[in-house]
Amino acid sequence: MQTRFILTLTLFALLSLIPSLILACTDLRATSVTNLNLTESMAPGSITITVQKTGAPCDFFVTLTAGGSGSFDRKLFNGAEFIPYNIYRDNSFSAVIKDIPEAGPGEVLTGSFQKTGDESKTFTVLVKALTSSLKPAGVYFDNVSLKIYRSAYSTTAPVAKTVNGIRTSYSQPVVQSLSLVDAGGAFQQGDTKQFVSFNPLREGARQSFDLLIRSNSNYTLKVESQNAGKLKHANLERFVSYSLEIAGSSLPLNGPTVVNRMSSRYDTTTGDRYPMSVKIGATRGALAGKYNDYITFTVEAN
Repeated sequence: MQTRFILTLTLFALLSLIPSLILACTDLRATSVTNLNLTESMAPGSITITVQKTGAPCDFFVTLTAGGSGSFDRKLFNGAEFIPYNIYRDNSFSAVIKDIPEAGPGEVLTGSFQKTGDESKTFTVLVKALTSSLKPAGVYFDNVSLKIYRSAYSTTAPVAKTVNGIRTSYSQPVVQSLSLVDAGGAFQQGDTKQFVSFNPLREGARQSFDLLIRSNSNYTLKVESQNAGKLKHANLERFVSYSLEIAGSSLPLNGPTVVNRMSSRYDTTTGDRYPMSVKIGATRGALAGKYNDYITFTVEAN
């Protein structure tokens, strides 16, 4: 008798779902110009930011911190003095580059790497000072940090890397000018002459005018008389004395006279005002004719 064995094989097909290996950017980094010096003309400057990576494709975005002002109304500081400035995405100067969570999607630098391996992308951003008023002389500066995020724009994205030390500076030069105007008159740029006339020339006669000085630094005022404080006859070696007062104090004119700056504040708009007065001395025995003298005012930075 034959015994039959029946072998039943049940085959199970096991489908193993193994997720594909997703590689992130293994080294996402950013470099930039570390120092930007704005020119004396206050023309906009530019900063080049380069983002590099190795590894798989990925999205990224770049932000800039607020700097010393603590807000995105950025400022270049020189002690308590400051010059407003900002950093912009493009030459429309409308989109300020910020940091999250304040930054919107149009206020960051965004990009995407599409290939595996080494890649880089370069951005050029613009820096512009926003002041038109004259500031005290000195160096104004601010430091911001660059942050790079390994993702598409998101207000909650984790920081991939922070790059410190993008320094923007502006050296405000010494700027000084003077104006000679009628008493009480406003500063007039380029108005550096004042004609004081006495007709007739009488003892005790007085004429007044103002000297205005605009300066963004400490200064001294030097006053010199061509004839050592005397009016000289146009054709003869004959003289009539006079006195010059500045803010009520008489100035000796027998040699160069130096007057230190009288105010501790920087008045760079209306100018420091020095009331000037010319008073004629004794005229007894003076011969008829024209008499004149030339007084020179010189402003020098300390």
